[in-house]
Amino acid sequence: GTTCTFTVTATGSPTLAYQWKKNGSNISGATTSALLLVGVTALSWVSFTRLLPLAFLLAPTLIGAALALGQRGATVGNIIVAGMAIWATMRGLGPFGGGDPSSALLLLQVFLAVVSLTTLVLAAAATEGRQSRAALKQARDELEARVAERTASLSQANEQLAHGLAERLRAEEERRHLESQVLHAQKLESLGLLAGGIAHDFNNILTAILGNAELALADLPPDA
Repeated sequence: GTTCTFTVTATGSPTLAYQWKKNGSNISGATTSALLLVGVTALSWVSFTRLLPLAFLLAPTLIGAALALGQRGATVGNIIVAGMAIWATMRGLGPFGGGDPSSALLLLQVFLAVVSLTTLVLAAAATEGRQSRAALKQARDELEARVAERTASLSQANEQLAHGLAERLRAEEERRHLESQVLHAQKLESLGLLAGGIAHDFNNILTAILGNAELALADLPPDA
């Protein structure tokens, strides 16, 4: 007996949910996945159970599933195609049926290997692209948050600086006012001291004049 082995490597990347908008209605990612997998199944059935050269149409269908659904979608699609192709080829159906079973299965394995490798590589690239876009979006959001936080911090610092400057100007104005009052008080004090000195001098002069006058009156004769 001839044995045919087909290995598909499935990765643990999470299935991404998408929403496609068409004519104003939303089609969920689960519905899209189901439609693509049903399409892969139907096309596999037609390609491997009819004597029609339609197997080449599986490649773009699986590539579409890989790009839309990621690595899990590509893996499930490849498993469906491989199962349908092996089942049909073992019964002599499809483009690989008929003739020597060993040669047919060998050609089938080459075909499935090329298709699965292509779709899985594209799925990995698509998943990496989505992850890169998500990481870029997250980095942009974090940068915008940091810029907003820094802007708020700078605004607060600017307000504090303006308030401090106003307080400093107010204190400077009060200092100048106090200096003016002190200078005015010093001038008044100087005027008081000057007036006191002048009064004292006049008092001394008047005292001398009054003393001399009294002496002069004392020297006058009584009948004068």
